[in-house]
Amino acid sequence: MITIPKTLQQLKKEILLSKKEDVQVSKAYASILKQVESATIGVKNPETDETKLILAGAKKELKEQEQSKAAGAPISEKTIEICSKVVNDLSPKTLSVQETENAVLSIIEIDNVERKMGSVMGAMKAKYGSDLDMKILSDAVKKILA
Repeated sequence: MITIPKTLQQLKKEILLSKKEDVQVSKAYASILKQVESATIGVKNPETDETKLILAGAKKELKEQEQSKAAGAPISEKTIEICSKVVNDLSPKTLSVQETENAVLSIIEIDNVERKMGSVMGAMKAKYGSDLDMKILSDAVKKILA
């Protein structure tokens, strides 16, 4: 079973506990910790939210594993699996493509926002904020205004 650590203390604990059961799992957690440490050591104003640090570390390690895989270098499938799960579980939940398109239509029709890219984007950001994936929003607005 993969545990999703939300603090650095939990992450370190998982590294130690998983050593007994599965060394690959321990190495995967350790690779996330290494990414967190490299992102914070020597940084003038490091992030203090440990959950965000773990999420960023998992994303960076996942990206490096995928780049290694594409280059034909050795990778760890267990590390990819664990990093993917951490990213999935700790990432903020955003509106789906369909939900975003529906929200754009609602903003235009119900809230009477001007049918211009900037106006719709601004109104969507104001109303939905961090619930939006900006790439999905941009694509949805372009599609609807076309």
